[in-house]
Amino acid sequence: MRATYDEAEDILTVSNGQPDAVSASFLRGPDGALHLATEDGHDVVGLILLGASAYLPCTGGAAGDYDANADVLTIGEAVEDPALVTENGDFVGYWARDEADPDGVRHPIGVAVRRASVNLGKVVKALPG
Repeated sequence: MRATYDEAEDILTVSNGQPDAVSASFLRGPDGALHLATEDGHDVVGLILLGASAYLPCTGGAAGDYDANADVLTIGEAVEDPALVTENGDFVGYWARDEADPDGVRHPIGVAVRRASVNLGKVVKALPG
């Protein structure tokens, strides 16, 4: 997995290198916006996080939910229903059904990065301060 951080723009980009992706986006709120890249509409292959400083370093700060024991950074909401969770390597996508859509198409509500200290380690070490 590759992670980069643009300090001037406060943007974190994380990718597993999958070249073919469609996208699904959601707005996190006042702390930042998250754009997900997905392989098939649900398997997360990358993310772009605007306002990333609210989530980094992975310390369980105000915006990010970092579990040091599991070494997982969660952004947005997590769900327990296996039908609404997709796993793709170190990415975990969390989805909600769109009840207004007759097919019940899912929309993203959260994402987790497993092995966050490894996958985001270089970015966190490079942060100022």
